[in-house]
Amino acid sequence: MLRRRLSVLSTSIIRSTNHSKPILRYPSIQSHPFLLPHSPNAYQTVSPNAFPDFQGFRAYSLLSLNDLRDRVPRKQKTRKGRGIGSGKGKTAGRGHKGQRARKGIKLGFEGGQTPLRRRLPKRGFKNPFSLTFQPIGLGKIAKLINAGEIDSSELITMKTLKDAGALGKQMKDGVRLMGRGSEQIKWPIHLEVSRVTVRAKEAVEAAGGSVRRVYYNKLGLRALLKPEWFEKKGRLLPKAARPPPKQKDKVDSIGRLPAPTKPIPFLVEASKDLPVQHLKFDLGHSAEEPQFLINTIYGLSTQQGTVHKNSLNSLAPEALLSIGHYHTTCPDAEGIISRKVAAWVKKDPTLAPAIIRLHFHDCAVRGCDASILLNNGGSERTAFESRSLRGFELIDDIKGELERRCPRTVSCADILTCAARDATLLAGGPFWEVPFGRRDGRISLAREANLVPHGHENITALISFFQERGLDLLDLVTLSGSHTIGRSTCSSFMDRLYNFSGSGKPDPSLNVYFLKLLRKRCKSELDFVHLDVITPRTFDTTYYTNLVRKVGLLPTDQSLFSDARTSPFVEAFATQPFLFTSQFSVSMVKLGNVQVLTSPNEGEIRVHCSYVNTV
Repeated sequence: MLRRRLSVLSTSIIRSTNHSKPILRYPSIQSHPFLLPHSPNAYQTVSPNAFPDFQGFRAYSLLSLNDLRDRVPRKQKTRKGRGIGSGKGKTAGRGHKGQRARKGIKLGFEGGQTPLRRRLPKRGFKNPFSLTFQPIGLGKIAKLINAGEIDSSELITMKTLKDAGALGKQMKDGVRLMGRGSEQIKWPIHLEVSRVTVRAKEAVEAAGGSVRRVYYNKLGLRALLKPEWFEKKGRLLPKAARPPPKQKDKVDSIGRLPAPTKPIPFLVEASKDLPVQHLKFDLGHSAEEPQFLINTIYGLSTQQGTVHKNSLNSLAPEALLSIGHYHTTCPDAEGIISRKVAAWVKKDPTLAPAIIRLHFHDCAVRGCDASILLNNGGSERTAFESRSLRGFELIDDIKGELERRCPRTVSCADILTCAARDATLLAGGPFWEVPFGRRDGRISLAREANLVPHGHENITALISFFQERGLDLLDLVTLSGSHTIGRSTCSSFMDRLYNFSGSGKPDPSLNVYFLKLLRKRCKSELDFVHLDVITPRTFDTTYYTNLVRKVGLLPTDQSLFSDARTSPFVEAFATQPFLFTSQFSVSMVKLGNVQVLTSPNEGEIRVHCSYVNTV
């Protein structure tokens, strides 16, 4: 056994008699004649006198494994168990879990209470909600005006300052107007900035100018300063964003952005009374393909057809209208209108669709001349067809405030047009620039109020009605999308439920389950039903989705999908929401430019929107 153990060792140590010096044997013990591992009589073949330095014959007993030690002696720490299987009790007095069940607690642990490092106040941390504005003094603006870099007769916006080189690259959240060099401002200037100090505002107003605080979020600010960035990326310009609740008191109005998108450049023939098959022949594409509509936005993939792009100045009467018409005469006109509309809609959300409808009724009769607002005997407002119109009190409130600020400057027609835009924005719709410069009409006849469609006309009659006012087939489908919000009385569609076209039966194009719902809701003709039963208070494309599902409320609405001339547009808007929002902005501008009055001989600026001027 001893020889078997020693055979696996490469070296062995034999202690001498006086234990003063160990003796290192040969690397292989088996090859040394001192020990013959294969000899059964190994102990007898060695004589004790042969090795006088050893203690005796049993010197081999020193060569045991007990004499071998590790190179670095150390004592292993006994592991303490944490459970029953450790053999040291259930949990060895350490508990199940927690701070005492482990080796120890972390440095700084104070028994579970709020530690001192958290009780001490923080110094120097960055508030993630803080805003950083680029400061600019009035003296610097005065120098740029004197150098000819800025035109003082025009509205000075943040883009104007950026293009003039007055702002650096660190403008994150806007511009703050400072009062430095205010003594150099000796002429009236009109500015739009994010923030303004009291000293700067007093200096500008003392010189006869004005300062308006406008709100832009970061994406909107980029769209204002670098609109070409969105074109290079192939992206649409964003909608104007409303300020957060904590910033509403710090701004005067929502910042204006360029037009959100380009209009859909369809063929002029597509807006006429031609079948849809003509589109496929002229363009080489199927009008039912949504991708075709997407491509036509940017003028792509058009073959053999002449594509005409719509513009704000496509009609002759609006040549005298301009977006900055009141920038010098009444700079805060749009801000006053926006704040008033927001306050009234906050109290009564149903006013948003009511204002849009009021604007359409005004433009549908004698053009956008505020004739619907006149409240004298025999006017459109007193007609039976206008009995459900609302929003007159809001327009009168806005007009009263503007007359106090800018007497006889802003027309009632412009107020109604701008209020319709702001109501759309508050309902979640798009933003667009409103050209101003309309004058108010002096004629309003009740017998002309029945010219407005009331929901029972066929598509051919609707197309003729829109064409007479300079609107096309695409405008018809787009403007009908305003029915995504608002309500209608049951009298407008009661015949669809029981006696459609005198047949004694319900409308076959009406969804069966929707028919049961309407019959349950309409106990009387005076009851109200939402035009969009799915999302009645959200400005979206669910209206067009409802038409595809045969749940359109008014007969004229459902006929937009059943008619071959308009169904491709309905399907495209139902599947591509951005097509609808972009084209709605264009169509609303065209609606606001219908038969406008721009000459002083044609109209006037009313003092009260309900009455014509007496002097």
